[in-house]
Amino acid sequence: MIIWGSTGKEKSVGAGRFFCPRCMAQAGYRHVRVSRYFTLYFIPLFPMETLGEYVQCNACSGQFKTEVLRISPDEIKALTSPWRCLGCGNLNAPGEERCINCGGVERAVPGVPVAIPVAASAPAIPTTTATAPAASPAAQAAAEDVPVLPATPPAEGSHQCPVCSARFDPEGDGDALMPCPHCGVTMRPVAQ
Repeated sequence: MIIWGSTGKEKSVGAGRFFCPRCMAQAGYRHVRVSRYFTLYFIPLFPMETLGEYVQCNACSGQFKTEVLRISPDEIKALTSPWRCLGCGNLNAPGEERCINCGGVERAVPGVPVAIPVAASAPAIPTTTATAPAASPAAQAAAEDVPVLPATPPAEGSHQCPVCSARFDPEGDGDALMPCPHCGVTMRPVAQ
């Protein structure tokens, strides 16, 4: 009887240093290629196809698309920073597509100076004029895979800010939108 099949196998194809979106610092990485190998009697003999590639940070073990190697540290910081709604002035977490206060999608356009209004209900942050950083197509493509949340969930009954990772107990109604007391980002309640 002949036993044959296939198996997935990872192979390190490169290494170097990059700006890690999770560590927010320069770190070593390894470039990994995942391939499907033909096996005979459970021994991988030759690759049949490449299934994918990824970059793994040596410091935090975070795994990212290979596009992260082409993104500058400034672009990564811009993609993982909170954004202010131009309609109501609310400070939103980077993962939010719409403003969680007014539902607007008004954001700063990269490279265009904008006046950032501050609503009366928003945290006390001075109104300034800022230029939104330009994001490359590679930065925009990799943005959805840039993790920003820490690995540990908040304790029962408490909340954790997705931007500064501060943990705090909510005041009043646990279902209402609330600003982080440390950085001012408005967030949705965490489902426990």
